[in-house]
Amino acid sequence: MFGVFYERQEVPGQVIKGDDGYVYIRDISSTSDFGTYVKGTINEEEGILEVTLPQCVNVLYDEEDNEVPVYASLCQVTESAEDEGMLTFVPVAPEDNKVTYRITEDGYELMLNNGDPEDLEEVPDYIIGIVLNVEEGAEAWTGIGDAYQTLTVFDAQPTYMPETAVLEDWIYTTDEGYTGAVTMGFDGEDIYIGGLKTDDPDVCVVATGNGDGTYNLGLHQFMGTDFETGQYVYLLGFQFDEELFDYEQLDNATLVYDAEAKTITVSEPRLDICVNIGSSIPYPILDLFEVSFMYQDPSTMNAAPKNPYVEGFRQYDDWLGYGSIKWNIPVTNVNDAVLDPEKMYYNVYFDGEKYTFSPEIYIEFPEEITDVPYYFTEVYDILIWGETHDISFYQVYSSFGLQSFFVNDEGEVFASDLVTYEPSGVADGVFKPVAKTEYFSINGMRVDNPGQGIYIKRTTFTDGTSSVTKVAR
Repeated sequence: MFGVFYERQEVPGQVIKGDDGYVYIRDISSTSDFGTYVKGTINEEEGILEVTLPQCVNVLYDEEDNEVPVYASLCQVTESAEDEGMLTFVPVAPEDNKVTYRITEDGYELMLNNGDPEDLEEVPDYIIGIVLNVEEGAEAWTGIGDAYQTLTVFDAQPTYMPETAVLEDWIYTTDEGYTGAVTMGFDGEDIYIGGLKTDDPDVCVVATGNGDGTYNLGLHQFMGTDFETGQYVYLLGFQFDEELFDYEQLDNATLVYDAEAKTITVSEPRLDICVNIGSSIPYPILDLFEVSFMYQDPSTMNAAPKNPYVEGFRQYDDWLGYGSIKWNIPVTNVNDAVLDPEKMYYNVYFDGEKYTFSPEIYIEFPEEITDVPYYFTEVYDILIWGETHDISFYQVYSSFGLQSFFVNDEGEVFASDLVTYEPSGVADGVFKPVAKTEYFSINGMRVDNPGQGIYIKRTTFTDGTSSVTKVAR
């Protein structure tokens, strides 16, 4: 039962006071997402809610179809003596297996590990964990658990486009080269921006007009729940100082609308507007660094994308075990209109043959893919920076081709030319060998295993030079 800790914020939950005198808490460990409840009792005299554990919260089945009960249990956390940096999580004895919540004005606060996340040590003493067995010596922790909780009433609702809004198709572009489609809704003195939350494109954020062509965009707007993580999502804004590895969270941004040019820009410099998991720490699911918005004239959209071109190449090498080619795939078309990348795809050609990526060779691919979605990426084989797509390959080829295409709402396809690249040698002098890569948190702490969030990446090359970039994972 080994593991490490990461932070999770603002998860939907439910607390019910039953007619039977018990209080029921749904998903007492916030990452469990079983939708089941544990029950506790209120001690009015001491102002606390007590939950005796373990309690069964789910049932799984093994290969022989036997039931495997899943329990919520208080687990003691200790550092592993065998593996530095790893932790062990062991259910406590039955007589001590309970947790207590302090009753507050707006909910309940878990009285565990001093009760305040600001006071938590790097390694907490206990968690509320999810385990497969509670018998001594046979426990199996699932990797799920909470070291700190508050349960508070939450009644915020996301904003949706008003029926009276005049809708237009716009595009956003970031300083780092990322592009996406949005819907602008103009309603009186307000502007609504829809489509930033890709798993629920009907959700909007709103900017309030100041009467002079500028608009106030609140940077703490609730946007609902992230479907993948189950956590609450907000529109936030951070100004970063990359030299100091520090950031400041802002409450508002000023949007400047140029009605003649049909553009919207942000007046604050180096502002990172994020569709963010949680309301404080940067965990972006959409990173809009120095974003700008531009109207899309429908009459210019139905045209071929501009041709792709090669930015870098390294031939397959037996010692490395792979080769790679960097294609720049423009999101603009021949009319200079910016296309919606969600409607763009590309085909890759090796030695003149259209290639189908398969999980047998590209092990992180979920299935065979021939028409690759523009923003499809995974950790090993296709990496993306703006319009640059770094594609790995696993044998020697003499020619490399790529053709991109755009599919409009009517299903019509508009394709670029098929561009072919024939390398002259092992490498064309674009890549520099990397000596080491390091990641730092935004407050300057080195991170050995970066998880979800924003980091500073420092790459040191073998020639002694280095580069520093901000990355979102």
